[in-house]
Parts: sequence; C-alpha cells; structure tokens
Amino acid sequence: MIVFWASDPESTSGVYGASEGSIRRQWAKDLGIKMVHIDPYLNETAAFMGGKWLTPKPTTSPALAQAITYVWI
Repeated sequence: MIVFWASDPESTSGVYGASEGSIRRQWAKDLGIKMVHIDPYLNETAAFMGGKWLTPKPTTSPALAQAITYVWI
C-alpha cells in the first residue's frame, strides 16, 4: 500500500525531485498495489491514480494519524 498524505507528486516535484515519476506510480498501480490519498482536495495524483481518497475535516488529521498508527502497530 502506498499512502499519499497531503501529497501531490503529479503536479509538484517537492522532495521527490526526479527520483519518482508517473511511470513508477503507474507501474505500482498495474501491480495491484493499493493507493490511499489523504487530502481535503481531490488533487491531480488522486484523480490520475485512483484508489481510496480520505478527506479529513480541519484539525482532525492528528487524530487520524494516531488512529492509523494504532491500527498498524
């Protein structure tokens, strides 16, 4: 599973630079790797890659992060 938390690498390179691109994300999607997008807006990456889109309400993202951590651990 790949989780994009407030991340839109399709339209902003940010820390990714040239080390990750659309082809790599498409390859992961073709392999059946699930993608989760946690962002209040349906950004370019979420629209292009599909997958689960979670829209946290304002000020609830820390609680969501703790809940996810609790479940994963």
